[in-house]
Amino acid sequence: MVAIDGGMHRTRLEEVSLGMVVLGLIFSSMLYGIMLTQTYKYFQRFRRDPPLVKLLVFAVWLLNTVSVFFVAHASWYYLVTTGPRGLSIWSLNVELALSMAMSGISETFLAARVYKLSGRKIWLTGILLMLALLHFGSGEVAAVEFLLLKRFAKFGSVKVPSIIRLSSAAVTDTAIAVSLCYFLQKKRTGFKKDDEVVNYLILFSINSGLLTSLISIASLATYLLVPRTWVYTALCFLLSRLYANTFLCSLNSRQILLSSGSDNEKHLPKGARFRPRRSTWSVAGDKSPTQIDVFVVTETITDGPQILTSAKVNTGIPLFQGVFRSV
Repeated sequence: MVAIDGGMHRTRLEEVSLGMVVLGLIFSSMLYGIMLTQTYKYFQRFRRDPPLVKLLVFAVWLLNTVSVFFVAHASWYYLVTTGPRGLSIWSLNVELALSMAMSGISETFLAARVYKLSGRKIWLTGILLMLALLHFGSGEVAAVEFLLLKRFAKFGSVKVPSIIRLSSAAVTDTAIAVSLCYFLQKKRTGFKKDDEVVNYLILFSINSGLLTSLISIASLATYLLVPRTWVYTALCFLLSRLYANTFLCSLNSRQILLSSGSDNEKHLPKGARFRPRRSTWSVAGDKSPTQIDVFVVTETITDGPQILTSAKVNTGIPLFQGVFRSV
C-alpha cells in the first residue's frame, strides 16, 4: 500500500493569497464572457464601421483572450503544481503587459471622443493622452522589470513604476469621465428624446470611469499596505477585463442613439419624409451636428382646387449623429 501524505500545510497568509488568485480567475472569466457578448453584438450591429475600428475591436478581443489564458496558467501553477509562492511566474508579468495594451486602446479611444465632444480642444485632449501614455509606459516598464527580477521579494526595489501605473490609471480614468460628462451636459437641447440619450451617456461615462478609478485606487492601496496578500493581483486581473469592456461598450452605446431616432420617427405624421444631409456614424464627427429636415405635407380638400401646404418640423433626432462615430 502506498501511503498518501495529506499533510501539506499552508499558512494563513498563503491561503489568503492563493484564494485571491482563485477569485481573480473566477471574476476575470465572468467579465471575459461579457466581453465576448459585446464583441458579438458589435460585429452584428455595426458591420459598416471602418476597417480600423474593426481591427481595434479584434485586437482587444485577441489581447483579452490571451490575457485570460495567462491568468489561468498562473492559477494552475500556484494551485495545482504548487509552485513556490515567492516566485513570480512569467505569465503574470506577460498578462500585465497585455493589460496595459488594452488600457491604452480604451483610454485613447475615449480621449478621441472627448476631442470631438469638446469642439476639438487640442490642449485638453493632449493632457488626457499624456496621462494615458504615462499609464501605459509605466505599466510596461513594471512588467519588464518584474519579468527580469522573477522573485516577489525583490519587487520592493521597483515600486515606483507600479505606483505611477496605478495612480495614473485612476487620474486618467477620472479625468476622461469628468470631461465626457461635462461636454455631454452641454449637448442638451430641450427635446425629451435627446436629453434621455444625454442622460444615458452621462451615466455610462460615470459608471465606467468611476469603476476603473476605484479599482485602480484599491489596487494601489493594497499593493502598498498588504502586498503579500495578493489582493492587488486579483484587482489587476479585473482591470484588464474592465478596460476591454469599457472600449466595446463605448462602441455599442451608439445603438441607443439609433433606437432613439427610430422612436422619434414613430411619432411623425404619416406623410412626413426625411431628407438627411449625412448618414454615416463615427466616434469623431464633424464640428457641427448633422441636421435632418422633416417636411410634412398636408392636403386640404375643398369645393375649389386642392390646396397643398407644407411645414418644416424639427424633430431633434440628429443631435448625436455627428458626435459618436466609429472613427
